Amino acid sequence: MNDNGNVKFNRNRRQSLVVYFIPYTKEPGRDTISTRVPLLYSVLKEHTEVLRAPQSLNAKIFLLNRILLLITSAKSLLSLFRIYLRNKERIVIFGSDQPAGFIATVLGTFTRHLLKSKSIHIVYDSHGSRYKLAIDLNQSLIYKIISIFEDTLSVKVADIVIVPTYADKVIYAQYTRKKTKFIILPSLVRTGNVVFNEWNKRRFEFAFHANFSYPPNIEALKIISRWLEDKSGINLIIFGVNSQIAYKCIAPKTLRQNQIRILGYIDNPYLILGNTKFYLAPIFKGTGIITKVLEAMAAGAIPITTKFVALGIPELRQWPELIASNMSDWIEKAEKHLAGVYKLDYDAISKKLTDITNKNYGYNANKLLLRNALEKLGYADRV
Repeated sequence: MNDNGNVKFNRNRRQSLVVYFIPYTKEPGRDTISTRVPLLYSVLKEHTEVLRAPQSLNAKIFLLNRILLLITSAKSLLSLFRIYLRNKERIVIFGSDQPAGFIATVLGTFTRHLLKSKSIHIVYDSHGSRYKLAIDLNQSLIYKIISIFEDTLSVKVADIVIVPTYADKVIYAQYTRKKTKFIILPSLVRTGNVVFNEWNKRRFEFAFHANFSYPPNIEALKIISRWLEDKSGINLIIFGVNSQIAYKCIAPKTLRQNQIRILGYIDNPYLILGNTKFYLAPIFKGTGIITKVLEAMAAGAIPITTKFVALGIPELRQWPELIASNMSDWIEKAEKHLAGVYKLDYDAISKKLTDITNKNYGYNANKLLLRNALEKLGYADRV
């Protein structure tokens, strides 16, 4: 470890490890949907040689997508065979989310048997329990069955399973006897370009930043719309992937009566969040950890959120005024914050949220957790 507290890997060990990275997204280096994937990819590239699976064609048919991803991944896996046979490198087949985790499981198992090698390892980076997701979301039965099967098999076969929350670890522990394979890696939030202003000097009262292709975020938008029904003059910024859907979720009358701006995707969300007092996050279902809430916290925007979100970010529980147990409770809490009923030191909370994010969820802090995961396979220097 160097003087800045960053992980430092031995060069000889770096040369002995090749990670074959299979993302669920087409471009892991820059992804507007999942913050976790590009940052995880960046960490891996810092410490070892990374070969990325080729881009898979994007088919609308669920099963066809799986087949295409398997074919394209298997094709470039031939290059790994050549590396292994030439140098006897240790190889990690690394699948991030699903179906990538399942593809990594299939290819990793096949490669082990083909090469009869114990130096082929499988790492599954779960973005949250698919069983819980299937319960929460209204999806087709066949989708739920296949999704849970992929998730369960990946957990059973992988040498290391990276999970975002303790709640996911509890669910996954039922799938395997090997309880030591789990590593909790909450998130990877890069805070180098954070914009932070004193809380009471911020220009925007409220903001909601999300990927609006994800059903739980649309449900959250509908709850926000319900809260705004009898309001006027509320200053609210809505932005993120597919945020234009807000025009369908919020009544025209509500849009006219309030100062609601819908901005679409923004490269640096901290430009908005660093000038926002409250981050609205009435999210009651889904899976994994709510990275967008962490980004708000990094910029000192105070989240008005739920017990579900607090499962992934337990530090929020020290402020019960920020945590709602149901929709009615969330609307009531949002109302009280707006009216100034809670006599809280918001400026102090804002600064503390930033400290929590940097310490527990920042990019550099969580490189240590990834180092620990690699140590389990015997690659990283022990410091």
